[in-house]
Amino acid sequence: MTKILKVDIDLKKYIFFYYFGTKQKMKLFFMTKEAILNLYGLKSKRMILEESNKGFHLTVELDKDVDNDTMIELQFLLGDDVNRVFYNFMRKQYNDDEITTYFNILFTQKYKQKDIMKLRKKIERRKK
Repeated sequence: MTKILKVDIDLKKYIFFYYFGTKQKMKLFFMTKEAILNLYGLKSKRMILEESNKGFHLTVELDKDVDNDTMIELQFLLGDDVNRVFYNFMRKQYNDDEITTYFNILFTQKYKQKDIMKLRKKIERRKK
């Protein structure tokens, strides 16, 4: 269970600011995120948008806890990076605490898909 969603938005800064460079457009950006949360009966306590090397990190603090499956769905719907979407899919598919802990990061370190496959095999061997 978590109240924190982490979204990695890999979008060139000049493109982002072209579309969301005014206060009105930035408000629209956050309103669309809030609308997605409302579909799940949730509200944000706060949203923090920070610049990163390749774009932005959006951290959303929710008003109530959500389970891992809902967290994964919401991060995807909020515009998460495609590689993180893949990692989250792996977490959901194998429903393993080690994978969940290992991959819910905003890329302090990046992992390749082949690394995930190695980890998956290691976990499957341990379960036997």
